Amino acid sequence: MAIEFHNKQCHDARLQRLITLAKLTSKRLKTDLDLHPGIAAWREAHPAGNTKLASYIAHELDRQAKKHGENAVPVHKEVRSGKTLTNARADAANAFKIAITQNLSDHEREALATTPPVNQAVYVDFPWRAISRAKGAPQRKKVQARQHGIPPSLDP
Repeated sequence: MAIEFHNKQCHDARLQRLITLAKLTSKRLKTDLDLHPGIAAWREAHPAGNTKLASYIAHELDRQAKKHGENAVPVHKEVRSGKTLTNARADAANAFKIAITQNLSDHEREALATTPPVNQAVYVDFPWRAISRAKGAPQRKKVQARQHGIPPSLDP
Protein backbone atom coordinates (compact mmCIF):
# COMPACT_ATOMS: atom_id res chain seq x y z
CA MET A 1 0.00 0.00 0.00
CA ALA A 2 2.74 2.47 0.95
CA ILE A 3 4.82 1.40 -2.06
CA GLU A 4 1.87 1.98 -4.40
CA PHE A 5 1.27 5.41 -2.87
CA HIS A 6 4.93 6.35 -3.29
CA ASN A 7 5.01 5.13 -6.88
CA LYS A 8 1.93 7.21 -7.72
CA GLN A 9 3.15 10.32 -5.91
CA CYS A 10 6.92 10.16 -6.48
CA HIS A 11 6.84 12.85 -9.16
CA ASP A 12 4.62 15.23 -7.18
CA ALA A 13 6.63 18.33 -6.29
CA ARG A 14 4.73 18.90 -3.04
CA LEU A 15 5.52 15.40 -1.77
CA GLN A 16 9.18 15.75 -2.71
CA ARG A 17 9.31 19.09 -0.91
CA LEU A 18 7.80 17.51 2.22
CA ILE A 19 10.27 14.63 2.12
CA THR A 20 13.20 17.01 1.70
CA LEU A 21 11.95 19.19 4.53
CA ALA A 22 11.58 16.15 6.80
CA LYS A 23 15.16 15.10 6.05
CA LEU A 24 16.54 18.59 6.69
CA THR A 25 14.65 19.21 9.92
CA SER A 26 14.94 15.77 11.45
CA LYS A 27 16.11 17.24 14.78
CA ARG A 28 12.85 19.15 15.20
CA LEU A 29 10.80 16.04 14.46
CA LYS A 30 12.52 13.91 17.10
CA THR A 31 10.81 13.80 20.48
CA ASP A 32 12.42 12.72 23.72
CA LEU A 33 9.55 11.32 25.76
CA ASP A 34 11.65 11.25 28.93
CA LEU A 35 12.27 15.00 28.78
CA HIS A 36 9.79 17.49 30.24
CA PRO A 37 8.42 19.77 27.46
CA GLY A 38 9.42 22.89 29.39
CA ILE A 39 12.99 21.68 29.71
CA ALA A 40 13.07 20.89 25.98
CA ALA A 41 11.86 24.42 25.20
CA TRP A 42 14.43 25.92 27.58
CA ARG A 43 17.17 23.83 25.93
CA GLU A 44 16.35 25.45 22.59
CA ALA A 45 16.01 29.01 23.90
CA HIS A 46 19.01 29.21 26.23
CA PRO A 47 21.89 28.28 23.89
CA ALA A 48 20.37 30.46 21.16
CA GLY A 49 20.91 33.48 23.43
CA ASN A 50 17.24 34.31 23.78
CA THR A 51 17.46 35.43 27.42
CA LYS A 52 13.91 36.75 27.67
CA LEU A 53 12.34 33.54 26.40
CA ALA A 54 14.62 31.39 28.57
CA SER A 55 13.66 33.50 31.60
CA TYR A 56 9.96 33.12 30.88
CA ILE A 57 10.38 29.34 30.50
CA ALA A 58 12.38 29.06 33.74
CA HIS A 59 9.75 31.17 35.52
CA GLU A 60 6.98 28.90 34.19
CA LEU A 61 8.87 25.77 35.30
CA ASP A 62 9.23 27.24 38.79
CA ARG A 63 5.53 28.13 38.84
CA GLN A 64 4.65 24.58 37.77
CA ALA A 65 6.81 23.17 40.56
CA LYS A 66 5.08 25.35 43.16
CA LYS A 67 1.67 24.36 41.80
CA HIS A 68 2.71 20.70 41.97
CA GLY A 69 3.71 21.20 45.61
CA GLU A 70 0.34 22.77 46.41
CA ASN A 71 -1.54 19.92 44.73
CA ALA A 72 0.63 17.19 46.26
CA VAL A 73 0.10 18.38 49.84
CA PRO A 74 -3.49 19.62 50.29
CA VAL A 75 -4.46 21.75 53.27
CA HIS A 76 -6.58 19.10 54.96
CA LYS A 77 -3.88 16.43 54.71
CA GLU A 78 -2.06 15.65 57.92
CA VAL A 79 1.56 16.72 57.70
CA ARG A 80 3.83 14.16 59.27
CA SER A 81 7.43 14.26 60.49
CA GLY A 82 6.91 17.61 62.19
CA LYS A 83 6.93 19.68 59.00
CA THR A 84 4.70 22.64 58.43
CA LEU A 85 2.41 22.74 55.42
CA THR A 86 4.69 25.27 53.71
CA ASN A 87 7.78 23.10 54.19
CA ALA A 88 5.99 19.99 52.95
CA ARG A 89 4.82 21.82 49.83
CA ALA A 90 8.32 23.20 49.23
CA ASP A 91 9.73 19.67 49.52
CA ALA A 92 7.19 18.39 46.99
CA ALA A 93 8.05 21.28 44.63
CA ASN A 94 11.77 20.51 44.96
CA ALA A 95 11.11 16.83 44.24
CA PHE A 96 9.25 17.89 41.08
CA LYS A 97 12.19 20.08 40.02
CA ILE A 98 14.61 17.20 40.56
CA ALA A 99 12.38 14.85 38.57
CA ILE A 100 12.14 17.13 35.53
CA THR A 101 15.85 18.02 35.51
CA GLN A 102 17.25 14.52 35.97
CA ASN A 103 18.05 14.20 32.25
CA LEU A 104 20.08 17.42 32.17
CA SER A 105 23.85 17.52 32.37
CA ASP A 106 25.53 19.31 35.27
CA HIS A 107 26.39 22.21 32.98
CA GLU A 108 22.76 22.56 31.87
CA ARG A 109 21.49 22.37 35.46
CA GLU A 110 23.89 25.15 36.43
CA ALA A 111 22.75 27.26 33.46
CA LEU A 112 19.08 26.71 34.34
CA ALA A 113 19.70 27.66 37.96
CA THR A 114 21.53 30.85 36.92
CA THR A 115 19.02 31.90 34.24
CA PRO A 116 18.16 35.50 35.08
CA PRO A 117 14.71 35.97 36.61
CA VAL A 118 11.89 37.39 34.51
CA ASN A 119 12.06 40.74 36.30
CA GLN A 120 15.73 41.14 35.50
CA ALA A 121 15.56 39.91 31.90
CA VAL A 122 12.29 41.41 30.70
CA TYR A 123 11.40 44.46 32.76
CA VAL A 124 14.90 45.91 32.38
CA ASP A 125 13.71 47.38 29.06
CA PHE A 126 11.05 49.51 30.72
CA PRO A 127 12.08 53.17 30.95
CA TRP A 128 11.00 53.51 34.60
CA ARG A 129 12.80 50.41 35.86
CA ALA A 130 15.09 52.29 38.25
CA ILE A 131 12.63 54.89 39.48
CA SER A 132 12.27 54.63 43.21
CA ARG A 133 10.30 56.66 45.71
CA ALA A 134 13.00 59.28 45.64
CA LYS A 135 12.25 62.98 45.36
CA GLY A 136 10.90 63.86 41.91
CA ALA A 137 10.25 60.25 40.87
CA PRO A 138 6.72 60.85 39.48
CA GLN A 139 7.94 63.74 37.33
CA ARG A 140 10.88 61.68 36.00
CA LYS A 141 8.45 58.89 35.21
CA LYS A 142 6.24 61.23 33.17
CA VAL A 143 9.23 62.69 31.31
CA GLN A 144 10.62 59.26 30.46
CA ALA A 145 7.23 58.01 29.33
CA ARG A 146 6.89 61.06 27.08
CA GLN A 147 10.41 60.50 25.67
CA HIS A 148 9.61 56.88 24.86
CA GLY A 149 6.31 57.77 23.19
CA ILE A 150 3.99 56.25 25.79
CA PRO A 151 0.62 58.05 25.72
CA PRO A 152 -0.55 59.50 29.06
CA SER A 153 -3.55 57.15 29.08
CA LEU A 154 -1.25 54.09 29.10
CA ASP A 155 1.26 55.50 31.57
CA PRO A 156 0.86 53.50 34.80
